[in-house]
Amino acid sequence: MKKVVVFLLLSLVLSSCQLGRFVFWNFADADDYKKFHNAPIKKSDEIFYYPAYPDNSQANSEVSFPEPYRERYIKNMRKSKTQAIIIIRNDSILMEEYFGDNNRETIVTSFSIAKSFVSALIGIAIDEGYIKSTNDFMVDYLPWMKDKGMDSIRIQHLLDMKSGIRFRENYSNPSAEIAKLYYGRNLKKIVSKFKVESEPGGDFDYSSGDTQILGLILESATGKSLADYMEQKIWQPMGAEADASWSLDSKKHKTAKAFCGINARAIDFAKFGSLYLHNGAWNGKQIVPEEWVEGTLKMKPDSAYRSKASRSLRYHNQWWAYDKGRQLRDTVLNNTYYSYAYLLEPDDMRMAQGILGQYIIIWPSENIVVLRFGEKDKFPWYWYLRKLAEQNTLKTESE
Repeated sequence: MKKVVVFLLLSLVLSSCQLGRFVFWNFADADDYKKFHNAPIKKSDEIFYYPAYPDNSQANSEVSFPEPYRERYIKNMRKSKTQAIIIIRNDSILMEEYFGDNNRETIVTSFSIAKSFVSALIGIAIDEGYIKSTNDFMVDYLPWMKDKGMDSIRIQHLLDMKSGIRFRENYSNPSAEIAKLYYGRNLKKIVSKFKVESEPGGDFDYSSGDTQILGLILESATGKSLADYMEQKIWQPMGAEADASWSLDSKKHKTAKAFCGINARAIDFAKFGSLYLHNGAWNGKQIVPEEWVEGTLKMKPDSAYRSKASRSLRYHNQWWAYDKGRQLRDTVLNNTYYSYAYLLEPDDMRMAQGILGQYIIIWPSENIVVLRFGEKDKFPWYWYLRKLAEQNTLKTESE
């Protein structure tokens, strides 16, 4: 009995701190929105519903995927705990599939996909005059960071993750900055302890901390919470069909986890892809400034946007570009197809991306959006979703 009491007391103590929450909850999962306090984001009064693709009365029709891929597709979707796969072509639903206990009403938690939303809000805030330009210094909006040696960091540095701020994106280390941000209950205090380790404007170094700072800049500049600004400027104007939310650090401080934590239906996340596919205009409205979207997606294939981790990756304004690879050879490993020996070819496919294999892929030249949300990431999702997009592009062109 004493052991049980000691264990319960220890549990209560641990659950009250960041380390305790890391121990109890461990790695992020798809239901994390249930663990945190959330700020509401109300749905639109003028909901947009995608029609089914022409000559396709069933949006859940079989995916056009060559055998033996179709059988493995179903198996791998279940094995990887995929929640939703959606393909939209010419602003109509070509495919909408849900797996397991998930359906259209299921709320899915976004992780780093939220970063692309923050970028859109920065563009809107500039257009509305809350922020002068991306050349503004971070400390102009967060004066409490002036004495931290961060006077030379500009908003553009944060957008491109070139701030030079020390940030360890190590999800298995409880002392890493990402764990402190994810499980911490006072994000402003955590950010105030960030330190610079290199000159801003150098190499791209992926950092959720940079996005969290962008969120604080937005709240400081607009005088509104991220959830309220998102609701007014993106969620409602684009015709979201369901209420969403943005996860907060705590009930007391109410600071949004800007780098993650938008919780919504998959179909409404797809609308954000359509919004960027159409240069910020959607459902008859210019929601995100056209110039901002075009500048974000342009990403010329030069060293300015290259990732040190892979020569096929580029990053700009919180969006990704993966250079296309010509598939030269397939190898089957455990019933999963992996492609090797790529020849890099830049194209206009762009993506918002998060852990657990979360993707909103847009392909402007083919007028296509591909979305995947799930609970596991051990799969070559980028290659797989690109292949899925290519096959369905060919399918609709032949109809």
